Order: sequence, then C-alpha cells, then structure tokens
Amino acid sequence: MEEEVKVNPKFISEAFDENFVYYLDTNKSILSQTLDTSENIFLLNVRKIYTNNTYFGVNYTTLTNGVIYHHLKCKDRGYSELVVEDKDAFMSKYKNELVTDPMLDWGGFVLKKQKFNLPETVYFCFSNTSYNHTLIQLLDGSLLRGLYGVQTEIEYQKAKKDFGIAFYNSIPTKQEVIDFMNNKISISTSNHICTVSTNYSSIIVEHASQYGQEWSDIKRRKSHE
Repeated sequence: MEEEVKVNPKFISEAFDENFVYYLDTNKSILSQTLDTSENIFLLNVRKIYTNNTYFGVNYTTLTNGVIYHHLKCKDRGYSELVVEDKDAFMSKYKNELVTDPMLDWGGFVLKKQKFNLPETVYFCFSNTSYNHTLIQLLDGSLLRGLYGVQTEIEYQKAKKDFGIAFYNSIPTKQEVIDFMNNKISISTSNHICTVSTNYSSIIVEHASQYGQEWSDIKRRKSHE
C-alpha cells in the first residue's frame, strides 16, 4: 500500500526551502514520483548545474523525516554530465554515498548561534559523527555552509579536497567568516547560474530566483505540456 509522504520544511543543514519552487503532479502522491527510497531517504529530484553555460555539477533534493535537503556535488567529485544524465550511473554513485559520505548523516548536530553582530546569522555546528562546520543564514534566507573543522590529517586532506577549506581543532574567527561569506557571494553574483532537471526526474525543482526568469526550467516544461 502506498504511503503519502508529508513535506514539512523547517530549518535544515543546506538551505531554507522557501527559496525553492517545486513542480509535480498534484494528483499523485509524492512517494509515487520519487526516484529512490533507500535508507528511508526519499530522492525527489536530480538537476544539472550550469555556470555561464558550462556544466558545473549536480544538485539533488532529498526528503527525510519531513525535512528537505538540497545537495551539491561538483563535476570534479565524479559527477560528470554523462554520469548525471544516465539514471543508472547516477543512482549507483548516489546509493554508494548514502553509506560512505559523512555529510549525509542527518542527525547529531548541535547548533550554536554566534554573537558576531552581523546582518547575517552565523551558527557553528558541532557533531560527533561528521565534520564541524559553519552555517551562515543570508538576508534572503538562503544558507552558506563551509569552514570545516577537522581532528586528523586524513580528515583535513579530505575536507580540503571536497570543500576547499578546513581548520585543525579550531573554529573560525569573525573575520574568517566574513571573508568566506564575501568570497562565496562574489563568486555567485559574478556567474550566471541555472539548473536543468534530468529527464528521469518527475518532480522538478529550481531556485526561486531562476523561477522568476524567462529561462525557468519549470516554465519551459509547462509550455510544452
């Protein structure tokens, strides 16, 4: 018997869900439109990312315990355009990382709000099962995640490779948070970024800023119905 999956977006580790638009068949249950339900995690959508018309990597959206997460994997981590376009190839990597990727561990984080006196809200997230990291809520409600803290040389090398920056047994200073935030924002605003959902995704997801443009993936699909 098919069970309806209820969506209850709330504060999550990757993004505030209010910033994303969903296009799905409202006459069907969400469960019947998901791509996978391994490990009690519902894979809702897979979409390719392009920056200035060049393929960058993949976003995929999951639902677990009523919370939606948006994940980003760049092409340098094995998510080439050919892999992402091939459902079987993508699903093989996705299922493998459900087990091996510590960043897919949903629980165990303790969030501590920092008194940095910034317009943005800054949290330090501590975990016994994953990297400690910094979470920054921007003024538009979106989140930046980064500045990973590590304990061992192996963790340091992996975090540097995967995320570009890491700290040994420490937490970032206010200035390091500001520098990180300014760098991310400057990169984002200097590039034209768009996503295109894969043909095998029944549920289409895109950022609200893209939905407001004439090149919206959802609007393009609606026009062909």
